[in-house]
Amino acid sequence: MAPLQASLGTSPHSNPHTPITVCLVGAGTWGSTYHTFALKYPHLMKIVAVVSPVKFRRNTLAQRLDLPSERVFSDWRELASLPKIADAVLITTSDSSVYEACMLFAQLKYHILLEEPHDIDIQKCHAIVEAAAQNSVVFSVGNSIRYTSCNRTLKKIVDSGSIGEIMSIQHLEKIGFQSLPYSITKSSRRHQDSSLALVTKNIDGIELVSWLMDSPCRKISAFGNMFQNANKKSECAFLTGKSCANPVVIQESRWAPYSSDSLYYDIPTGFSPFNHLATPAPSPLETDIYKNHVVNMEFDEGKTCSFTLISGGLETSRTTRIFGTLGELECDGNVIRQFDFLTRRSELIRPDVDAAEQAADHDGDYGLIEEFLENIRWGRGQWGPEHGFEELRSRMYVLAAEQAQASGSVVNVDDCRTKWFGDVMEVY
Repeated sequence: MAPLQASLGTSPHSNPHTPITVCLVGAGTWGSTYHTFALKYPHLMKIVAVVSPVKFRRNTLAQRLDLPSERVFSDWRELASLPKIADAVLITTSDSSVYEACMLFAQLKYHILLEEPHDIDIQKCHAIVEAAAQNSVVFSVGNSIRYTSCNRTLKKIVDSGSIGEIMSIQHLEKIGFQSLPYSITKSSRRHQDSSLALVTKNIDGIELVSWLMDSPCRKISAFGNMFQNANKKSECAFLTGKSCANPVVIQESRWAPYSSDSLYYDIPTGFSPFNHLATPAPSPLETDIYKNHVVNMEFDEGKTCSFTLISGGLETSRTTRIFGTLGELECDGNVIRQFDFLTRRSELIRPDVDAAEQAADHDGDYGLIEEFLENIRWGRGQWGPEHGFEELRSRMYVLAAEQAQASGSVVNVDDCRTKWFGDVMEVY
């Protein structure tokens, strides 16, 4: 079977001065973000239907958006049973029917933005991408990290050639220890198998470095450790008083640094960041979570990348360093430092003001939805089906890293591609 390379066509949206109409499937956190965007930028996007199984959520959004009752649904199948009523559908739900929904909406010629499809296996991901290409619809996935103002500016600098050819990328992601209870609870609700930790936590970062490198990855190795007795009482002499006249006194209930009781004991009674979750916060750790990951990647022409994930850092942050033949870049999510080997000068680069405002509010989410809408409006093929292909390729890299970690070996990505897809993924 030959690779699919369908394009979106060359004709733009019928009227570039009218907003793109969308149906919102899911009224949770992501749905709220997109509904806020629609209210803030009504000239860009208009929500014409809302789907949510939770009555309060769908009615609240319908009231805010002034939707008639016939455009409010409890199940996406009710929407799919109607003739096409919008340009696109934003699927923000995480239930098991996401794959079925994507396939059906693609057949109905809806452009699709799908939020983080962690629960879909790679064969189904491939089927969704193929369906989007065959029906000539834009298909995007909600990995918003590449759309932050700093990362978009970083990509422009790389593409300009000012640091020459990329030789290597180092990407570090730290999850602050304060965030671990929420992270664990969220992970345990989605996955009982901790082997999927790379998929749930690393796919954004892996996609970012692949996007910056702009070259196929050929080999992957990976290593990782898991927390063991993370809340175990410390034997530090200073804390136990074995060698100190005035030891620190800590209540027994606060010896568990990753428990909600320890992290939030000084917050007023009745408040908890876990109030919105269906399951209580774990205290102590109830779920296996990786303490750290190291993923090493080799790309064409010998280019390399090292991806590191640390759980339990001082704060949650991302740092990306890019080493080129003519210079070096370092991005901490706020500013970019560029050093030029020719002039021996270092420069601090800040993102554009407008983009920075968007990133500060929604960490790339607004950039993601804007790009999606522009692709629909102007019929841009380079960010349509191909974007879905990029997401599929990143998912393949992550699963190859899972295999490398489990086997303790270096995995050939081309062998994985052949094993999973035969010859239909040659374009990747």
